[in-house]
Amino acid sequence: MKKLIAGLCLAALSAGASAAAAPDRGRDSDFDVLFSTMLSPDSSRLPDVDKSYGLDLRYGGGQLFGLPLEYRAYYDQLTVKPAGFGDRYRAGAGANVLFPFGNMGWVSPYAIGGAGVVYTDADQPAKEAKFGLSAGIGGGVISKPVFHDWRVRAELEYGYQKVHDGLFDLSLHVGLEFPLGQRPSRVEVKETAVKVVEAPAAVTPEGDGDGDGVGDGADRCPDTAKGQTVDQSGCTVKEVVALKGVTFEVNSDQLTAESLPILDEAGRSLNEKYSGAKIEIAGHTDSTGDDGYNLQLSKRRAEAVRQYLIQSGVDAARLSAAGYGETQPVGDNESREGRSRNRRVELRIRE
Repeated sequence: MKKLIAGLCLAALSAGASAAAAPDRGRDSDFDVLFSTMLSPDSSRLPDVDKSYGLDLRYGGGQLFGLPLEYRAYYDQLTVKPAGFGDRYRAGAGANVLFPFGNMGWVSPYAIGGAGVVYTDADQPAKEAKFGLSAGIGGGVISKPVFHDWRVRAELEYGYQKVHDGLFDLSLHVGLEFPLGQRPSRVEVKETAVKVVEAPAAVTPEGDGDGDGVGDGADRCPDTAKGQTVDQSGCTVKEVVALKGVTFEVNSDQLTAESLPILDEAGRSLNEKYSGAKIEIAGHTDSTGDDGYNLQLSKRRAEAVRQYLIQSGVDAARLSAAGYGETQPVGDNESREGRSRNRRVELRIRE
């Protein structure tokens, strides 16, 4: 088992070493203050660890291959047994790569792997401290904001330190995450999270008395002036807001972790700037694949955004979800850039 863990830790070491040199490719920074304790110290350590407590500081400010990257520095105070050896310590620094699993209700789970260096006198009878390599793998959860934009974070880490023969410890880290800068986000949105765009022209079907692009059977506002931008119900749209950066897993309605802070900001904007307005959440796809499948996928994605905004505090009665599939492109589906523009979610705001 230890050989397997060692192999995984070495893989994390390689990833962490590469990550340390990676540039910041777009994640707004955050700062984590975590308190730590060893749940299961390595039994081969001499002297044996009786209990421990420490502080683990994390700074998230970059990405590696699209995954969140954070840097860490930590210090642990250890009480050892048998008596007579005195207290020991270890201090270290390194980098971690997080593997988010998306939003699961109130929390966002993730796996983690990282590596670094450690300086310790806690694994030998003599008190001479030494440097060594360290690595770790584990998993944890980050909550939705609980106070202002602060979030609770809890993590289990199976750590390895190579000072002498190598030691494995299971540790628990619990604390708070604080956003730095203007956005409570693990990603940097290079454009503003909400951007007003021109609504695509509607396709006028047969039986459309007011010529607004919505058939008479579904038109709840049958006297709309021709040429007005309308939602799926045929009612005039005051403004169309594109949610830049809101994306989903491939062929899925599962929101990516990078989308959540953008939707958090959108929810605040809907409650402040657009308070009281009715909003249709419109999902769109590119033209790749079957038309019917794309239509259903766009509906599911729009509903996923609606549910998240409701959880963020937007009144459910103000929100509706509609899928338009590939019927309203804003880019050329023959190009990669155009298809990327067509895969989008919009907020269609009306009085």
